[in-house]
Amino acid sequence: MNSQPGPEATPELFNGSDDPRHQALRVLYEIDVSEGLTSEPDDLLADKLPKAELIVRGVLADSENIDALIERVAQGWKVTRMPLVDLAVLQMAVYELRHHSRTPVAVIISEAVRIAGEFSTERSSRFVNGVLGTLAAWIRPDEAAPPGPAGQEPFGARRRRAEPGLLVTADGEIFRGWSVGASGTTVGEVVFNTAMSGYQEVFTDPSYAGQIVLMTAPHIGNYGVTALDAQAGRPAAAGVVMKAFSRRYSSWRAEGDLSDFFSENGLVAVAGIDTRRLTRHIREQGAMPAAMGGGVSAAELARIAADAPLMVGQDLASGVSTTDSYTVSPTGASRGKVVAIDLGIKRDILEHLTRRGLEVEVMPLGASASEVLAAQPDGVFLSNGPGDPEPLEAVRATLRGILGKTPVFGICLGQQVLGLALGAGTYKLPFGHHGGNHPVRRLSDGRVEITSQNHGFSVDLWSLSAGSAPSREGLVTPELLPAEVESDFGTIVPTHQNLNDGTLEGMECRDIPAFSVQYHPEAAPGPRDAVGLFDDFLRLMDRGI
Repeated sequence: MNSQPGPEATPELFNGSDDPRHQALRVLYEIDVSEGLTSEPDDLLADKLPKAELIVRGVLADSENIDALIERVAQGWKVTRMPLVDLAVLQMAVYELRHHSRTPVAVIISEAVRIAGEFSTERSSRFVNGVLGTLAAWIRPDEAAPPGPAGQEPFGARRRRAEPGLLVTADGEIFRGWSVGASGTTVGEVVFNTAMSGYQEVFTDPSYAGQIVLMTAPHIGNYGVTALDAQAGRPAAAGVVMKAFSRRYSSWRAEGDLSDFFSENGLVAVAGIDTRRLTRHIREQGAMPAAMGGGVSAAELARIAADAPLMVGQDLASGVSTTDSYTVSPTGASRGKVVAIDLGIKRDILEHLTRRGLEVEVMPLGASASEVLAAQPDGVFLSNGPGDPEPLEAVRATLRGILGKTPVFGICLGQQVLGLALGAGTYKLPFGHHGGNHPVRRLSDGRVEITSQNHGFSVDLWSLSAGSAPSREGLVTPELLPAEVESDFGTIVPTHQNLNDGTLEGMECRDIPAFSVQYHPEAAPGPRDAVGLFDDFLRLMDRGI
């Protein structure tokens, strides 16, 4: 640096130091001073000195008190020798807890845990998380909301003080954070979603019924919520896990903040979790039940998680399907009528159908083949939905009664139920496909689409073949799927393949008008690469039987 400190300046700060603590503090805050300091450091105003250097100076100046606090809590962890990087991270975080009251506790802790995991070890992340959780309760026993304009409720006044929150997996792993949603506990299969935006669409997707959604994107809540993005009347997810939760939002579309959204919908949410560690755990061990919440011990959550049922065998679609049929009118000139069998349909799917001039009659999943055909549809749409497709025997029977009599298009759970109706089997994926960035190859021409996905099961076309699935070696190739198979309804060919794991992403019947994909062409959220599939459905209906 081109700084010119005075006699009172700290050499470790401005001239460099071999002390790993000071090096870590400088790296962690990415100190970048474009112009040299031209005055005495002690005379510099706060707005003239970068936040990073202020914190480093503060830590060094108050290190005796800060270290005493850290040592007092760390004794409970029986640490014989604390790594210097861990100590630096804790010093930085404690200083922020004491002097930067406008920075939320959850943000400080989650950032410190992330840094510890990157610069040190996974055990360091747990250690830093635990120590800071205790220190935060001492340093900030209560975070009062700042006063608002006269006559108005202060910003955040409706929010209760954040309390420590826990997530415990069925295999006993403990993840600590802060409860930022509704009070109480929740249980469900924990899965991770890799979408970078669209959190409200994710939380309100009925396909997430019975699941705790872990968002891998670091910042959640920063653009608020709006009714326009909701995919159902209320969230279906069992709970939400985040790294950094934003209590303040900024968007011209926003109608409210995510904190109130959680509270009003009774959605349990925990922030400050080491989401990277939890994601790695799910990838290595597979999706599994977990319990989480605030005001409850880790032992109690471990018991709840251990007793929770696995996703295999669960009929969750019945809980999110409509109980009564209803009709959605087309936008513009009418081009026909579709019956949509509701397994957990999203609002944006209905919008894509109606904007193409289709009248949509939405029927519950218990509708029979005769009821569907009595509506005289030009086509039948099988929606997305949650849970295992195997228990949906009534839907399977309905499909077998209509296949070959009217065009059929299925997505997500709709593909899985269609596969079962055609005689194929299904199986549980290790951790599913959840997110807005999954590459899918179109087998007809090799084109790759980036797709939005949300499912935990897949169709096994090899179950209709005399052969067996080959072992994958190297990159995903089309040979991992059968070229074609025979069923009670004629020949079936795979049309799309996931380029991450080689699983089936789409199929088509050659002898009857029926096709499906495993992903979401309507996105919401996600890319629109596959939106043309709705037009393919229109063309299939125009051709008829």
